[in-house]
Amino acid sequence: MNQDLSGKSVLVTGGASGIGLATAELLASLGCRVLIADKNIQKLDAVIEDLKQKGLAVHGSYTDVGHPEEVATLFEMVDKLFGGLDILVNDAALPANGVLNTPLEDWQAIFGANMIGYLLCSREAVARMKVQQSGDIVNIGSVCVHTLNKGASMYITTKAAVTGFSHTLRKEVYEDGIRVSLIHPGSVATGMVSETEEQKRDRIAHGLMMEPSEIAEGVVFCLTRSPHSIVTELDMRPRGQSGL
Repeated sequence: MNQDLSGKSVLVTGGASGIGLATAELLASLGCRVLIADKNIQKLDAVIEDLKQKGLAVHGSYTDVGHPEEVATLFEMVDKLFGGLDILVNDAALPANGVLNTPLEDWQAIFGANMIGYLLCSREAVARMKVQQSGDIVNIGSVCVHTLNKGASMYITTKAAVTGFSHTLRKEVYEDGIRVSLIHPGSVATGMVSETEEQKRDRIAHGLMMEPSEIAEGVVFCLTRSPHSIVTELDMRPRGQSGL
């Protein structure tokens, strides 16, 4: 590591499960003060209790990042807890299939979580990071923007938006000392994958799937680069997806 993360203030969205949880736990274990935002109240309560029992400095906020008023309340909590923000990890997302078989009534929730939430949280984070002339935003995208899987046009649309947003935002804020990194995970053993735990373990063993902790390590890699460098985009895949 080139930078010590101890004492850094962190917000992780979608942090009650999967990649978000693995990232929140890893950053907290490295000495960060972490606020986990998630709209699943039961999962979030259990996660916060578990991490606190491990002696980690974590807090929780019940937030649906697709709603501006809830994001505003979330960042009021950021200010009260931390007095600013050093790191934002945008990870909240909903699964989605193709546009032809996704009910119209589900579109707003999908776009809200997978796209609007990234924009809303980033805007609030940048406002605070500009004051201190430093900060990191790490957006979790998906390798599907490269593989373009059939039957996933709705999901791919949202992740393509995250890709364009990340690269453009980086150009808009770098003069303020803010870095924006984008990580494209391949297949990861999270709740978004409709397979049994046994099936996931088998796929991991055969190099067809990754653990959420591996993506969390990618997040830490981005955050610990020298202040003079930046990871603009990181593509992380299991070996079995390397040919896609």
